Amino acid sequence: MQFASLAVNEFLARLHPYRDDANKHFATYRLSLTQVYEGLPQAKQDCLQEEARTNLLQRGIKKEFLLDAVVKGEVLRLLEQGDAELAQ
Repeated sequence: MQFASLAVNEFLARLHPYRDDANKHFATYRLSLTQVYEGLPQAKQDCLQEEARTNLLQRGIKKEFLLDAVVKGEVLRLLEQGDAELAQ
């Protein structure tokens, strides 16, 4: 959701020039999914981790291989695909 709202705001800013600076200064935006994840409340992070574990287990990954790095990778994949509900 954060990426979509940023894109819409940028589009509107280019259609209706309300910035004090020229658009050429806003050519690139970079956001990190890790920063998005770490900015979530702890309850949301826990929910995403549980969803990620469930997805991995359903794909046939054994429970003993669910290391933190593997689970975090799945969480970031969920965030990237927009499967996780961040807006609520």
